[in-house]
Amino acid sequence: MRVEVIRELSKLSGVKPRALDGLRAFFGHNEPYVIAAVDEGRVTGWLPLVRHVDAPLGLKATRWVRASDVHGQVDDDSARPLLDFLLRNEKLSMLELGGETATGPLARAAAKLASFRCGVQLSPGPLRASVPLGRDLGTWFHSLGGWAASLVRRTRSLLSTGELELVTAKGAGAGRALLTMYLELEARSQKLDSATGVGGDPRRAARHARLADDGATLFHFLLLDGLPIAATLSVQVDDRIVQLEGVRDMSFEDTAPEEVLLMLEVGDAVKRRCAALELCADLVRRHERLGAIASETARVQLYRRFAPHHLAAVWSQLFRREAARAAMPPGPMRSDLARQLRARTHAAETFDRLDHAGVTIERTWGDALRRTLPFEVYVPEYERVRRAV
Repeated sequence: MRVEVIRELSKLSGVKPRALDGLRAFFGHNEPYVIAAVDEGRVTGWLPLVRHVDAPLGLKATRWVRASDVHGQVDDDSARPLLDFLLRNEKLSMLELGGETATGPLARAAAKLASFRCGVQLSPGPLRASVPLGRDLGTWFHSLGGWAASLVRRTRSLLSTGELELVTAKGAGAGRALLTMYLELEARSQKLDSATGVGGDPRRAARHARLADDGATLFHFLLLDGLPIAATLSVQVDDRIVQLEGVRDMSFEDTAPEEVLLMLEVGDAVKRRCAALELCADLVRRHERLGAIASETARVQLYRRFAPHHLAAVWSQLFRREAARAAMPPGPMRSDLARQLRARTHAAETFDRLDHAGVTIERTWGDALRRTLPFEVYVPEYERVRRAV
């Protein structure tokens, strides 16, 4: 087995093209850098990395970071050769690998490299949750047990309020327009004041703009009488769909439209023949009621002892104390009637513009939407006349 650096993603032989979907956007303006373990001409393990130049304690140092936590594949046979290659051939001060488990191949291989010259640290990462998909939406729905009743009530409540519509799109032609619509919905959510959304982080905003331009973003919107009330930004990586972001209109908090949208997304993922749907951070807290299986992750840090990053960490522990961050108080709700009217108008204009441009987006409502639901909806709940605006 040999390890080589690949700078053109098309040269990753043996890796399915879907496993690379959206990866280029995570490199930003950097040239793609992938280390791959090759055995008999076939890639058996690979990691996408990004090089950062830091200055801890005023000393110039190189830090390599995993470019994307959702891309890459490493098994027990390839983990150690990949790490050995980086330590031998790159002048790194620190290597950070996110998205791993504490007992995964990379964590186990890194632990064996601990020595006088090299240190290893594992720190807890964010919780992940994934919905295993069966042959149809009903399989997932019946696995919810007692939580299914509340989902039925919320769906029927939204249907009795107005006309519910699911919008699904993927492609470069619709990317920027739908991303703008998502950011507009984010401005009517709690994420605006807490600065936890895409709009509050320039780097995330730039990444999602690149994903949209590349046509890698899978958009899902839930509309009520033409008003976007919930949405997600996802990417399809191999046989799974990964939600990167999610948002809802604060005015509809009681009906939890993001859970209704998730139900419809599960149905869409089944149609795409995916094996799993990974939840975004906002839904992970409710993974048990949403039929998802949670797993703990860890961040693997491999550093050279007495290198700048190691010295900075020791200095911080000896002479500094990290101040506790005060929780940000909730801000005022930003979803008022005027904003909703503008958002409804903008959504209609966006769909008309995309339609005239010949961009394909999938819109499902009325009887078609009702047929996708895994439970029965009564006639008065879905045969409502669209309210005049």
